[in-house]
Amino acid sequence: MNKWGLLKTIINKLIENLNSSLNNVIDFSCISLLKLSKINYVEFLNINESDNKPYLIFLINNIKNIINNNNIKQKQKLILYESIGNLINKVQKSEQVRNYLNELTNEIFNKFNNLFDYFKTNHKLFNKEEYEFFNEFILINEKLIFTLNNFYWEFNIKTFNQINEICLFIGKNIEKEENLKINIIANFLSLMNILIQNINDKNLIIIFPEIEKNIKEFLTNNLYNFKPIIILKNFLILFISICQKNQIKQFEFLISKFLSKCNNFFINNYVIGKDSLIDYLKLLQIIFSFEKNYLNNETKIFDDIFNFINKIIYEFDPKINNEIVITLTIFTNEIILKNKINVKNYYLKSLQIIIYLIINPFYSNVSFTTKVEIFEKLIKAYNNF
Repeated sequence: MNKWGLLKTIINKLIENLNSSLNNVIDFSCISLLKLSKINYVEFLNINESDNKPYLIFLINNIKNIINNNNIKQKQKLILYESIGNLINKVQKSEQVRNYLNELTNEIFNKFNNLFDYFKTNHKLFNKEEYEFFNEFILINEKLIFTLNNFYWEFNIKTFNQINEICLFIGKNIEKEENLKINIIANFLSLMNILIQNINDKNLIIIFPEIEKNIKEFLTNNLYNFKPIIILKNFLILFISICQKNQIKQFEFLISKFLSKCNNFFINNYVIGKDSLIDYLKLLQIIFSFEKNYLNNETKIFDDIFNFINKIIYEFDPKINNEIVITLTIFTNEIILKNKINVKNYYLKSLQIIIYLIINPFYSNVSFTTKVEIFEKLIKAYNNF
């Protein structure tokens, strides 16, 4: 048996095991298929002798049937979609990619289109089962954007706007105890983040204006609805991606309000927001580093940031305190020097906190080399006053 014949035998056995009633067997088969899908075997695209079709079509049809099996859980479905997405991504011709995608997604897209038509006609949402499907549909799109990048986005821009329209409606009517709706909003924020991270700059220039208005509206409508923490965390990650793609100017009018709300949230909810705090500090670092001051010298925001930092440094978390040191060092060298805002006052506040943290190993674990670099930057900032 040649190498491809052996591989095909293994894959066929894994597919057979996906019909098992044992969850750990299904898990093992899903993970194994995902690993195999990352191997660059062009044989997946070769014609299968038994039915005169590419072996990939055989895989897609079998996995689609298995996905409809009630034994398959959502996490397992997503792994299978990612596996097929990886294989489709090996196809060179865009027409063939489109054909494979249609074969893989036609049923779920038809179901979503029916759901969206109902939403547009009745101006209301659906029962629990349809909410669950909608949430899963968002997650499937996220996986396929991640694996197929630009092509999948171009293939489905209309669908994204439809998802966005439903999510905007949900966001305006969400209650904090409605976990399914909360997950939908959080997953949609994650979908936007994956999208912005995985499309190239050329497509971003073309596509971003089409979604800019929708994202602004979504961020505005949900700006003050941070609980539970998953929504805030995904907001922060999305803002970081927007900054890294140099698209932050599109949302300039939101930044000060967003940061102010974050400060107040973390001061009052430090314990539940602890996991998202590092994301927030990283966002501050990026915003402080931009050549343009998007905070427009709003000293109230800076005061809020220092109040929030003074609150959390006593929580004895070295990892978080390390990020505080980096954040304030950037703040001192970028915002203060570039904009000359209350220079002495803010410099002394920054210096006091930084020294307090880095000379006491109980509060942080900053390396000696990093400490030297930090002090060099602080001295340079002082000399430029």
